[in-house]
Amino acid sequence: MRMMTFNLRVQSLADLWNAWAWRKHRAATVFKRHLPDIAGTQEGLPRMLQDLDRALPDYRRIGEGREVGGGGEHCAIFYRSASVCLRAHGQFWLSVTPSVPSKGWGAACPRICTWGWFQEVRPPETEWLVFNTHLDHRSTCARRRGAEQIACEMQRLARQHPQAALVLMGDWNAVSTDEAVRGLTTRSELPLVDAAQAAGCAPGPTFHGFRGPRRRPRLPEDASAIDYIFVSEDVAVTGVTVDRAPVDGRYPSDHYPLVASIHQT
Repeated sequence: MRMMTFNLRVQSLADLWNAWAWRKHRAATVFKRHLPDIAGTQEGLPRMLQDLDRALPDYRRIGEGREVGGGGEHCAIFYRSASVCLRAHGQFWLSVTPSVPSKGWGAACPRICTWGWFQEVRPPETEWLVFNTHLDHRSTCARRRGAEQIACEMQRLARQHPQAALVLMGDWNAVSTDEAVRGLTTRSELPLVDAAQAAGCAPGPTFHGFRGPRRRPRLPEDASAIDYIFVSEDVAVTGVTVDRAPVDGRYPSDHYPLVASIHQT
């Protein structure tokens, strides 16, 4: 199985030649380049995701917007219908009222997590519970509490689907030393493994602001990843790639896609 997390960068006219209208085909090229079986995206607005729907007919997607009425940014999960079938899915807000659009713990905006229960089409029809999120960029508390909430929900769903392996992906807006990241890998009830570390990969920065590898970090932390793929302990990671290649001379997003090849043991 190939999993990918990809922050699409929300559509903004302030990006000028990096605005979505000029790079939507580049984002679609990322999918065609790696052919992920399941991909979590962040910051996609409805029209952006519709553009990808048209460009990627082999994929379906789940997830709603974070605002009232389903608008705003999505944490959409795309999946190849030839590889996996969707058994169930859902979404919750990272707050004390997870079933309704809301903000929690000082977050700058509503934050969500989308999940899907998938089954591989080919034998042995392995099951996967996949979660995709985008933690807050402002509040350390919101990131920590949001990560804790996601872990609890993963644990609850894992009890309902004991045969499923777990995958959590997304943009953490935090480096590996942040409590929101460390808490996931040290949680005794449901320990998760950083796929890059499991593969012996030092991913380096995954945010580059459309400047690519030539971007010089301003702070030591800027040289670290903020996008992650975590897996449960029953998952073997055979490779992790950070795609830093431009498309037609420009970058598909201000984040690099992170791709992991995994299988259930």
